[in-house]
Amino acid sequence: MNKHFSFKHLLASGLVISLLGCSGMQTSSTNTDNTTTEPASAEATIPFSRDTLYALLVAEVAANRGQLDITLGNYLREAHKTQDPGVAERAYQISQYLGEPRGALIASTIWANNDSDNPQAIQANAIELGKAGKLNEAAERMKELLEKNGDTKFDILAINAINLNQADRDKLLTTYNTIAKEYPSNLEIKFGQATLLHQSDRHDEALPLANQVISKQPDNIRALILKGRLLSALKQEQQALSFLSKQVNKHPDSRRLRLLYARLLIQAEQLPKAKQQFEYLVAQTPNDDTLLYSLSIISFESKLYDQAKSYFQKLLATNKRNDVSHYYLGVIAEQQNNAQAAIHHFEQIKPGQYLFDAFKKIALLLTKQGEAAEARKRLKEARQAYPKFAPEFYIIESEVLAQQKQYRSARQLLNSALKKHKSHIRLLYARAMISEKLNQIDSLEKDLRKILSIKPNHALALNALGYTLADRTSRYQEAKELIAKAYQLTPNDPAVVDSMGWVEFKLGNLPDALKYLKQAYQAFPDHEVAAHLGEVLWVSGKQEEALSIWNSALKEEPTSEIIKKTMRRLTGQP
Repeated sequence: MNKHFSFKHLLASGLVISLLGCSGMQTSSTNTDNTTTEPASAEATIPFSRDTLYALLVAEVAANRGQLDITLGNYLREAHKTQDPGVAERAYQISQYLGEPRGALIASTIWANNDSDNPQAIQANAIELGKAGKLNEAAERMKELLEKNGDTKFDILAINAINLNQADRDKLLTTYNTIAKEYPSNLEIKFGQATLLHQSDRHDEALPLANQVISKQPDNIRALILKGRLLSALKQEQQALSFLSKQVNKHPDSRRLRLLYARLLIQAEQLPKAKQQFEYLVAQTPNDDTLLYSLSIISFESKLYDQAKSYFQKLLATNKRNDVSHYYLGVIAEQQNNAQAAIHHFEQIKPGQYLFDAFKKIALLLTKQGEAAEARKRLKEARQAYPKFAPEFYIIESEVLAQQKQYRSARQLLNSALKKHKSHIRLLYARAMISEKLNQIDSLEKDLRKILSIKPNHALALNALGYTLADRTSRYQEAKELIAKAYQLTPNDPAVVDSMGWVEFKLGNLPDALKYLKQAYQAFPDHEVAAHLGEVLWVSGKQEEALSIWNSALKEEPTSEIIKKTMRRLTGQP
């Protein structure tokens, strides 16, 4: 018996091909004496050894039995051994069916290398190279495809380059630039160049290329989205919003275009308009938890609590993002003075991002209701249930005690916690803040210095110590050095900016003090910042402006002791 067979024998064996049919393989006929002869046509014959035929037969039997791992393994092995494009194609199809990227890459490479005139093979290999992150090799395959007038994917390839490091992305851009010289009118390549430039933060170079694509393809959604992103990246927010507004009206069914527009509206703090866009998106896909979450948060931030409540309840119905939904529903109930409903929602939150905040809110709500003992009992149980997070629960309990002005008990609790969790930074910081309440500035400084010995760039400790020295001692220059370091680390933190203003005031630098305090108040109109800003304005001879700041802050925080004390001290009024 001749040991060579053609693929025709495999199909004629009576087996049912359970996956995709094989294509592109030439066959030969066999005489009764088991010798192969050339087929009648002029097509070439691709013979198989007996071992290969047997392996492929086993593969097909395994497929019929659902043992697809055997099927794929055999096809990949034989594709590698025979370098046969038909076997490689079949191995590629099976890999795709099973979602096996490594097999798909191996098979498509063999297929393309041995069937170089087949655009389908080259495209498959280009796609798999791209998925594997071998984007420069993929681009070269795309170029081959371009030469054969095949369907290229230069745009998709460039989009996938977002995960490359900068050196590899620059190399890919060089490849695109080279191909663009040969095919200057190819819009896919232009879009790819623009995308790669955008990913490299070369937005000003990318924008003209995006515009060229849009001028020829005004309905190219990818290019429209890219232009919107480029305008935003170039800080041309109004142009971006105006452009996207027109495009959304022109392409109302483009979800991605509308989503970008909505997100840029949020960045521009145009929440009512952003809310409208998310409402439209949610109406189209009511069970999309990401969209529902965005709409819920926008409604909450806009203080539309009833609407936010409705959206968060819908989000809960999707059984996704349950913790965040319960958290915000609890906060809304708290805002609406429904403590029991708030506690109920906070109790539903599982271990994760919102667990500590939930316990803290439950404890503080119980304390407000006169159930401080119950609050502390729950926190003790939490320490036992989650020993890894015991320090956080000690801190929450100390805050419960502080809310009742039981500062000495809070300090004793934190002393006990620090015996078990030595040098724990957050426990040290919490104890320092309690020491401030007890007017124990030396103890506060000792704990904050301990934190800074462990973590010299701890901005919170630097700011707290600097502010306390500026506010409660005459060590102003030392205070400024500490606050300046915190400011260098976190220049946009309103608390640190407020401290910079306050220490400048203590040093007598009124213009600098006003500059920092106005910046802090604009970013965070808190009653303590208002007290500081008002005092500096008053001392600067701007009494009416100071009174306006104080009165405005008192409307938001009518019980603010710091503003009331400052006003009594400076105005002489009770």
